[in-house]
Formats: sequence, structure tokens, C-alpha cells
Amino acid sequence: MWLWLLACGEETKVESTDTGQVEPVYIDEDGDGYTVENDCDDANAEINPQADEICDDVDNDCDGEVDEAVGEVYYLDLDADGFGDPEGIQYFCEPPTDEATVVDNSDDCDDANAEVYPEADELCDEIDNDCDGLTDEELNYDYYLDSDGDGFGNPDDYVYDCAPGPEYVANTEDCNDANPTISPLANEVCDDIDNDCNGQVDDGVGTIWYIDGDNDGIGDIAGFVYSCSQPAGYAGEYGDCDDINSMVYPDAPEYCDGEDNNCDGVVDENGALDELTWFQDTDGDGYGDPSVQTMACDQPLGFVMNSLDCDDAYASIYPSAANLCDGLINDCSEMDLSTDEVDNDGDGFVTCTIDTNGWMGDPTVVGGDDCADDNPYIAPVALELCDGQPNVCGTALSVDEVDNDGDGYVECPIDSIGWQGDVNVIGGGDCDDTQSSVAPTGIELCDGLANLCGTVPSYEIDDDNDGYVECTIDVGGWQGNSSIVGGDDCNDGDTTQSPGEIEVCDGVDNDCDGQVDEGL
Repeated sequence: MWLWLLACGEETKVESTDTGQVEPVYIDEDGDGYTVENDCDDANAEINPQADEICDDVDNDCDGEVDEAVGEVYYLDLDADGFGDPEGIQYFCEPPTDEATVVDNSDDCDDANAEVYPEADELCDEIDNDCDGLTDEELNYDYYLDSDGDGFGNPDDYVYDCAPGPEYVANTEDCNDANPTISPLANEVCDDIDNDCNGQVDDGVGTIWYIDGDNDGIGDIAGFVYSCSQPAGYAGEYGDCDDINSMVYPDAPEYCDGEDNNCDGVVDENGALDELTWFQDTDGDGYGDPSVQTMACDQPLGFVMNSLDCDDAYASIYPSAANLCDGLINDCSEMDLSTDEVDNDGDGFVTCTIDTNGWMGDPTVVGGDDCADDNPYIAPVALELCDGQPNVCGTALSVDEVDNDGDGYVECPIDSIGWQGDVNVIGGGDCDDTQSSVAPTGIELCDGLANLCGTVPSYEIDDDNDGYVECTIDVGGWQGNSSIVGGDDCNDGDTTQSPGEIEVCDGVDNDCDGQVDEGL
């Protein structure tokens, strides 16, 4: 066999002894166990098919690729959603410059769909949008068949899906899925069917009926039902203000029972069937005026139940009232004033003592306690007259009304009404009530007094002051000037002539004996 030896890595040709063909023989120049036949760089022992690929821009493992599967791992993000395809592994010894196509995660479960990635919103599309291994999770619900298309489903016919189709709805509220007129939105009508699916037949339709607890025919508005026919215990009218009392309802007869029988808001108002008659008691004496009455259940202010008052203007007048000195007939059973209340003499005063209420009767009466009601000139308050009686009750006769000297005359001029007192007094104007011989009328005596209440007569005056006057002194003696010692002065102008003088020889009747110079 012929061998051709070649220098450094060149193949050596060897002639085959069996076939006569020349078979090449390769030399492993770098001693890495691989000849040039398989070694892509037989001059570098670190480059061979079994070498580890490293980031050096060299095909270290002789697989025809440079730096494959070494360096940092990245993943293709073809849909640019920020999440990489776990099967699209990329290695980069240097950070990639086109970050939009690769990412550092492998979380995308569908790198061809930008709406599919972790944490994406799950959509009802039969796709695992959020890459959690579940499809349409939390979007599937029970949907119920709506056979009659009224928007409400049959609770007994359902599917679990997120988009089952327009013949399904999400509610179970239809009570009859074969009739589109029966649903929760339907109006209830009187047909013995539960049209609105609330579990009640004909409720809230037909006529409104009001609960009538007391069966008085009028119901309470607080409790009502709708019914196509009248239920037991219900009435067609409302307005009862007390549905437990059959005597109380609108327009019921009103009674005096403390109840608002007719529901008008007023208790026991006027017009009650059994109201009482009350009589006005204006004066408040407890007795009513029969001419003024009213009807009421309760006692009105200023009214009483009896009509016995005979005068409702005075509180002191009523049946069996005490008889007061007030000028009124206090006891209704009497016809006339008591005698001591009558002003018999018309002087404004009556016999009785006027009551503390004052005098309510005859306005001409001004007071009571008249001590002589038969004499208009005698009263507790009166003018003192010269009439021989004490005109003011309780007083004595005035001094000038007393006939002190008993001559039948008093000092004061007797009043025009005359003398009502002592029958012995016959006149007034006595000028000296100490002398019985001095009076307005009578006999002029020679007693030194003005017996007729005028002046002393000249013949009773001692003109010459000799102690003697012209007249003959009365048997009563001399009541006048004490210097007078006698009367029968024959010449009251000459002091030498008087009964007490001595006769002298002078041609004069000195001793007034009717003789001149007798015995001389």
C-alpha cells in the first residue's frame, strides 16, 4: 500500500489493498480528538464538536452556528404584548438592541395574539386570555332558556356558559316560559293567573278593598288589598277612624260617648243624638235662664243643666235664696220685696241694712237703716228741719226744737211741712225759750220783757231811770231789767215823779197817787 503523507492537517492518501481504491486518512493536528473531517478548526483544541459554545463570536462546537444557546436567555415577543413565547428562546451575548421583539420572560401562552398574556382581562371568546390555563373562567354563569322571548328565563332549563346565545337570559324569574304575556313585568289582570310571577294570583288588580275589622261597612285605609271580588272582612269604602268599633265610621250618628263617631275629628260635637239641654247661667249662681238654652254633650262654659233661675242678671236671685237687703226679690218663690226693703216714705232709705253687694233694686234708694220709714223727713242722712222730730236717725232733737219754757213755742222757725213732734208746741220763732211769757204770739205783759218777740213796749221802759215804769207790773213780777223796782210811773220822763217818791210842795204829783201836794 502506498501512502502519501501530507504536511500539517492535510489528508494522507492510502491505497486500499482490498479494492485498489485510495481511502483518505485524516490527521488530528490539534489533538482534541477530532480530525479536520469533523473539526471546524483543527488548529484549536478548544474548538471541536464536543466543545461548549461560549460568547466569543466563534463556532466553538462546530455546529455551523456562532454563540448559539449561550449568553443571556431572551424570548421572542412577536405580538409585542410584553410577554415572550417560551418556545422562542433567543440567546444574546450582548443585550439586544431591538427590545420590541424579545423580552426576558416566557410567560406568553399565545405569542401570535396581543390580547393573550398573563393578567390580561379574560374575555368570553373560548381563549385562555390571561394564560392561567383556564378558558373564559369567572365569565361563565348559569343562563336560562327564554323560550317565549319575554326577557325572563325558565329556572328548570339552563346552561353554564359565558355567551350561550340570545335565547338564554341570566335570570330565572319567568313563571311560565311558554307565554310571553306572563312575566315579572307583565300587568296583573283578573284572570285567575299569576301574570306578574310574584306568586300571587290576581293581586293588586281588580277593585281595591279596605280591611273592615269591625264590619261596619267602612274600611281602614291603612290595610287594603286588590281583588277581583270582595274578600271576607273587607269593604269597598275607606275612611274608618276606628276599625275596632262598629259605632265609629264616617257619617255615623254622633253620640255623647267620648268617641268621634262620625270620624270628622271632633268628639261629641253639637248635634249628637243624645246630647243634653243646658241653660245659660250668666250670673254664675248655679241656676239657668229658661229663655237661653243650648244643646251639648258636655257642660258648656257658663251653662247649667237646670232652668230654675227667675233673674239671670243677679247672682243673688235664685230659688230659695237668702233674702238680702239689696232691693231685689232674692227667692224666686216670692212675689214681692220684703217689707224692710220697701222705701215706704220715699226718702231714699229703707229699713234694713243694705247688704255688702250694695243696692241692686230701685235706683231712688240711696241707703238703708231708715229708723222711720213712714216719714220721708227722717233718715240716716237727712236735713235737720224745725219739725219737732230728730230727722237724722239716732240723734236727739236739736236745741232750737225743744220748748224749754213750755210756752208752746220753740226757737226755730217751724218748717213748711209743719210741726210733727210734741203736740204742745203750736209754733216756732220763740225769741226767748227760757221765758214762758215770751212767744211770737200771746199777751203783752208788764214784766219788762218783749212778750211778743218784738221790742219791749215803751211803757215798759224806765225812761227816767227812777226804777219805775209806766205800766202796772204783772202778777208774775218783773222779768226784765233788775233795776226796775215797780211800775205805775205817772211821768216816766221825770225822775221826781214815781210811786216811790215823797210828795213835796212843788205843784207836782210826786208819788203818782193822783193828788198834788196832798197833805202839805
